[in-house]
Amino acid sequence: MADVSRALLEETEHPSLSRAYAVGVQVLLDDPLMTAAFLGDHGVLGSCIGAVHDDRYRARHHLAVEWIATLQDRGALSTRVGPLTRHDLRSAIEALAVLVSSIEMD
Repeated sequence: MADVSRALLEETEHPSLSRAYAVGVQVLLDDPLMTAAFLGDHGVLGSCIGAVHDDRYRARHHLAVEWIATLQDRGALSTRVGPLTRHDLRSAIEALAVLVSSIEMD
């Protein structure tokens, strides 16, 4: 993904940070495994994680789930968290690109 991003960004002499975000969206959504990781697609992730024989993915996942549950219990995070769609993911990352572009110098 880094190589693809680099190649796409090299098309512009001095790419902006917002351009980097836009390329990041494109590259992320073109990679089924990374998209599945963000969307929690167990059908795709299950086969990948099953091939890893140590506990690193499972341990990280459990830590993240526990942290989110703790934040929800404290009232610091809504319990209305639902699964993201591919469109939601694209929109969220594109919103970051817009935010970043607002602080870039012309």
